[in-house]
Amino acid sequence: MSALAPYPEPDSVAPAPFTRWCEENETLTIDLTSLFGYPCQLVVSGWKDQCAWYSVLYGEIEHPETYSDPGMDLFSPTDDENITRWQQTIPEDIRSRLAHFGRWWFSLLRMACVHKEAMDLLEGNPLLLWLWLCHCQIHKISDDVMIAGLGQKQAVLLQAMELIATPANARMLRRVVPEQLDEQIRRRIVELWRCYSALETLRHCPTITENHLRLLHYHPILRELPLFYTIVEQDCPWTRTHNLNILRDCVRMGLNDILRRCRTLESLQRIHDRYMVRQNRNGNGTGVGGQKDANGKPLPFPAPPHPGTDRILPITTPADLQREGEEMMHCVGSYIRTVQKGGSYIYRLLEPQRVTIGVTLRNGEIFAIEQIKGARNAMATAEVREIVNEWFVELKRARKSDSSRGLQQRADDLLARIAG
Repeated sequence: MSALAPYPEPDSVAPAPFTRWCEENETLTIDLTSLFGYPCQLVVSGWKDQCAWYSVLYGEIEHPETYSDPGMDLFSPTDDENITRWQQTIPEDIRSRLAHFGRWWFSLLRMACVHKEAMDLLEGNPLLLWLWLCHCQIHKISDDVMIAGLGQKQAVLLQAMELIATPANARMLRRVVPEQLDEQIRRRIVELWRCYSALETLRHCPTITENHLRLLHYHPILRELPLFYTIVEQDCPWTRTHNLNILRDCVRMGLNDILRRCRTLESLQRIHDRYMVRQNRNGNGTGVGGQKDANGKPLPFPAPPHPGTDRILPITTPADLQREGEEMMHCVGSYIRTVQKGGSYIYRLLEPQRVTIGVTLRNGEIFAIEQIKGARNAMATAEVREIVNEWFVELKRARKSDSSRGLQQRADDLLARIAG
């Protein structure tokens, strides 16, 4: 970054503003006239004057709300010497504590400059300070109430945010160390700090990373399983995804109670294989959890969302789907209910590699490729993945074309009625 610039529109090139540093007053002035086309300046004081800021428009000073952000990136590394001098007025330990707070950096800095309670919380539990700031902004809580809350015990702040309020849960926030905080991570923290089982799982983690939060958010079953600690430590994303797919298959087969006693990936694989074989022995299509009629027979599948191709063929009956699982030695038969209810559909690819393809449906149409499994859950080859992806792209292209023709037809009908 060569100089300060407001957050530009994508693909736009913003002209570099002119900056000036006053050593005597420790004040940074940023002239934005060349950027906006009218007289405009941003003035930001240094640490000793509480990092206050104001704007000057056409020569008139406009003061912002106390803890608002100037809307400019003042903290990224830069070769602009004036901005660097301003950054250096802030104590290094404060800059270090705020390094991961993204667009909230300046607001938290101002709070810490102005109020000792905010500084104490920044030093002792910075994530809690951030959560409280976000909570007050989202719910439009006044600055007076926000600052008054900082004088309360940390558990009281959790209670005010409707999180599970204990001193231990407040202290646990100190162990959350994501690379960069954003709104998505905030929502995940709030979600998990409202769940007793999630907090009990995280309690045993010396460090809580973004990966911990993501796994517990997308795979709630892990909140109750010892396997969480093994899966979260896996460095290879492909291996982690493979094990999560096996875990989901086990859940789909109704093995939750057995999974609570499972602690290793080897044990997970054995459980999956053992119950997959048991399920596939029953070849009449009843499946685990499949929907049945009054006579106990499996309900039929809906019509396939796409007829397939000469190589990619739909699996159109519960019995055929169960035979697919038996032949391929995986638990695709556990998808019977999902297919019956219209949430997924299953296809098979015959060559160049024999695989089973699961697609996610939305409004009766193929929305996404959910998974591609070879025999015994083997990974599909690059050639096969390319074949399936090309098929999916063609589906989307055809759907878009059909939609355009439908819109044109409706427009023609409307014009015909007007002309008539």
